[in-house]
Amino acid sequence: EHMPELNDYKKTSEQLEHLEQLNLLMYKGFRCLFKMFMHKMQFARCFLMNAKTYLQQIRKVDELIDCKQKELESLCQIRLVSSSEKIHEKIEFLQDSIDNHVDQLIDLRTEVMQKIEQLDAPYVALLYKRYFEFKTWEEIADEMNYSQQWVWLTHGEALKRLERILDAPDDRI
Repeated sequence: EHMPELNDYKKTSEQLEHLEQLNLLMYKGFRCLFKMFMHKMQFARCFLMNAKTYLQQIRKVDELIDCKQKELESLCQIRLVSSSEKIHEKIEFLQDSIDNHVDQLIDLRTEVMQKIEQLDAPYVALLYKRYFEFKTWEEIADEMNYSQQWVWLTHGEALKRLERILDAPDDRI
């Protein structure tokens, strides 16, 4: 039976280091491509969904981040009693995923805010409270000193006006 020599370990170590460098380069390249893809998808988004669905994306990404953070907390608790390398890898992967979703959320909130800021002030306030602060209809009506019926009707009109903005060509792209 062949006993490994020290040089064999050195070669393996160098190969692993080289693979790690390649993995890092591939990850950075993938992340760059992913961001470019997301930018293109944001352009296409305006044509593939209505205004309400467009606005609801913020809550979906926000909830996804919350779920992943809860999972991360759970794994960190497990890590306290286990030294498994797999847990450490999962924690690192999950943290990277959360970071990516936070970046996505920031970009999405900025993009959506730029769109709704083109509306008149009452529409901006209502849509912001509903889709950025996740307030109920009752809370919005109370804060704006209007009836819930006014809020619902104004929300419908705000969505129609936002739809026109989303359908308009974007000169920046």
